[in-house]
Amino acid sequence: MSKQITDQVTQLIIDQYYENRNVIRDFFDRTSMNEYVALKKISNGTNEKIYLKDLASSMQISYKYLASIISNLRDKGYVKWSFDGNGQDGTYITITEDGLHLLSTQEEYLNDFCQRAIKEFGKEKSLLLLSLIHEFQQMLLKGGNDK
Repeated sequence: MSKQITDQVTQLIIDQYYENRNVIRDFFDRTSMNEYVALKKISNGTNEKIYLKDLASSMQISYKYLASIISNLRDKGYVKWSFDGNGQDGTYITITEDGLHLLSTQEEYLNDFCQRAIKEFGKEKSLLLLSLIHEFQQMLLKGGNDK
């Protein structure tokens, strides 16, 4: 039974890749997935600064790796990276209007994609499926930490 489930999950992942590779590519056309996640986390405190060390911690990545992501976002004009005081208090990031516009555009794109899926599958079934997938992911994460 376990092999059958593993095979079906594997096939689902492969099918999703083939079905959605163009959608995902278009969605991340202007940012990488890591840049998108960073922008989303930065935008949660719209017009507020978020310290680089806090963002690295929340994203569970190294400070150095996040600094390269933020550099890319800064170069694209999506964030401002500033020093607090003389720099001894840390550095922080704020999202720019261009960054907010990008997130808004990507959100509209994702919403359109989801609306098509909901139209075919139904809202209640979609919400149930997403809830079950989340529950399954949490169970997998918990199981992965036990080893």
